[in-house]
Amino acid sequence: MKRYIILTVAATMLFAACRKEADYIPYPGENSKLAYSTYTEQFQYLWKCMNTGYVFWDVDTVNWDAAHDRYMPRFEALDQKYKDSGYVRTAELNELYLGLVGKMRDHHMTFMVRNLHPAPGETDPRVIIRPGLLEVQSRDYYIESRAVAQAASSPESQANTPSASRATPRLLFQSLVST
Repeated sequence: MKRYIILTVAATMLFAACRKEADYIPYPGENSKLAYSTYTEQFQYLWKCMNTGYVFWDVDTVNWDAAHDRYMPRFEALDQKYKDSGYVRTAELNELYLGLVGKMRDHHMTFMVRNLHPAPGETDPRVIIRPGLLEVQSRDYYIESRAVAQAASSPESQANTPSASRATPRLLFQSLVST
């Protein structure tokens, strides 16, 4: 009987671990070696990496295939805008990527891409989006704690409060979470 149980557990583990291999699996740091010439190529690479390498699609509610269909024309329009004007504002690129990944539920993920053709005078052409942080910042207790923290750190409040009793925003946030 013991042998039967061990054999059943081993077979279950073996068959549960099998899955169809992805056609392409990106590895960390690979994107720094690639040279994109268009925003469409950049989007396609990011989409493909997420499509083949993201492990939380069973938990995340974003329809990734529909997102591709919805955002591909927008990135193609950015390519046309670059051809017409010679640049694309980083804020526009940020808005597109925010719409694409901003609703994801993963709190341990950061998207970072660079603007291929930033506008003259833009000093930081990076787009950095942390979907989990966006979700946390939308919670009611977070918004309330920010208001309390801002009130506590206002110059008027600090002038009337001894320095030893001032609460930091971090402590206020922790006290609201722990209650």
